[in-house]
Amino acid sequence: MLFAEAARRSRWRSWSPKRVSPTEAKCGARMIMRYVGAVGGVAVVVAALLLHSSNAETREQLSAKWVAAHYETLQLVTPRPFPVDPFIAAACTSQVKPAPSFSGPHAGSAISIYVNELARSALTEQSSFQSGSVIVKLKHGDAHDAHRTEAIGGMIKRDPGYDPAGGDWEFFYMEDGRLASGTLPECSACHAKATKRDRVFASWLSSSVLKATRH
Repeated sequence: MLFAEAARRSRWRSWSPKRVSPTEAKCGARMIMRYVGAVGGVAVVVAALLLHSSNAETREQLSAKWVAAHYETLQLVTPRPFPVDPFIAAACTSQVKPAPSFSGPHAGSAISIYVNELARSALTEQSSFQSGSVIVKLKHGDAHDAHRTEAIGGMIKRDPGYDPAGGDWEFFYMEDGRLASGTLPECSACHAKATKRDRVFASWLSSSVLKATRH
């Protein structure tokens, strides 16, 4: 028994932590802090790179070119093509080519509307559109053929200061592969008439559409 107790005490002494001087303790603490600081610095750099990448991706996804190409990722809020006045339809086409004829078998025009979540919320709540709101209008040459799309137009709400005179909206219109985008004076002047909804014409908006967008 005495031998076993002596052996136990011997092992305890060998396992006991080594006593260090105050100077050694301070040096160790400084090394730990430097290590933590280095790791923290790397974490900050990585986070900054990820944020930059995310912001760049967001900017790309809010470009007129990207929206025109990926409008189907947005939410369709018109159950069926909505007929529009031929004069209004012609006003849009003047951005990239001469206006079409108002007569003939395909003179009738209709539109389908796609929006992102920010725009949907503003339409539902009847509030101002936040920066980043996107509204896309597909123009159908035949009001009875939703599969025939002749052009794509849209509005992207930009940060305050982009174009105060135009409500800070960027307009775009693409037809036959040609894209016009920017403040587009003709679009801005026309939409200035829609004062009730922050320069957004919403004759296509109905209670059934609003109800559908809540789901």
